Amino acid sequence: MDTVGKGVMLLIVYSAGLGIPFLLTTVAMKGFFKFFSKIKEHMSLIQKISGAILVLFGILMIAGKLTLITVKLGFLNGLVW
Repeated sequence: MDTVGKGVMLLIVYSAGLGIPFLLTTVAMKGFFKFFSKIKEHMSLIQKISGAILVLFGILMIAGKLTLITVKLGFLNGLVW
């Protein structure tokens, strides 16, 4: 009987671990949709800036100069533990 009780407890913990992230996601969705509705009007600008960054990264990769990003943003290393 001890192993059955232990198995049930493990099943409960496993199920909770599997279900809790989905429940938290549904709670957070309302806030995300509210935030996204405010951002939606700026989406065209965000897409253009993101596209320009992707093109820049592609050019740097083709030219073999991708390490320039690391050199220029090296000061950010102090912000990481």
